[in-house]
Amino acid sequence: MRKIFFKQKYLDYILEGKKPLEGRVGYDNIKKFKVGDYIYLNGKYKAQIIDIKKYSTFKEAVDENNYKLLIPDANSPEEAIKVYEKLYPIWKQTQLGVYIFKIKYPV
Repeated sequence: MRKIFFKQKYLDYILEGKKPLEGRVGYDNIKKFKVGDYIYLNGKYKAQIIDIKKYSTFKEAVDENNYKLLIPDANSPEEAIKVYEKLYPIWKQTQLGVYIFKIKYPV
């Protein structure tokens, strides 16, 4: 079973049901995930990927999804986009693509 690792506050949001969406850029390991895959969050909590959508940028992803479901502590869509852009520069987003996973926890 695959693992996905999160910073503790974002893991807590998932476990509390506040963050059902997770965004990543399309590294090779990310592209291998499929709808229906079971995953372990931080190697410990079993969850399931129930949907995957691909975008060109996090701005596009945030525009289409409720930003609070991606970054629960953001106060605006722009703030949510900035969180992702600190992790993944625009060139990386456009080159690799942006993947938004809908995570079901608990399963």
